[in-house]
Amino acid sequence: MSQSYEAEQKQLEAEVVALQQIEVQERQHENIAVFIQKADMYVGIEQLIPYVLRELIEGIYVEVHRTSLAASADSASTLSTTASGLFLWMNR
Repeated sequence: MSQSYEAEQKQLEAEVVALQQIEVQERQHENIAVFIQKADMYVGIEQLIPYVLRELIEGIYVEVHRTSLAASADSASTLSTTASGLFLWMNR
């Protein structure tokens, strides 16, 4: 009985993960559809004005990692940097 319970538990956990993935995909699809609908209103614009930006873009997040200078064992210095990124998220 314990093995049957464990097998059913694993099956249910797998179904939960699958349903969560489907839910995420549905939300993404809805967000894309809303964005396309808004973007269609501004197809012929001549100038990108703040109002249009606020309509289409909810926020801008810029991430910049620091550059570090570290001394190595032979007294030479090595410079290491990490990538920076720009992330935009759209209004719903």
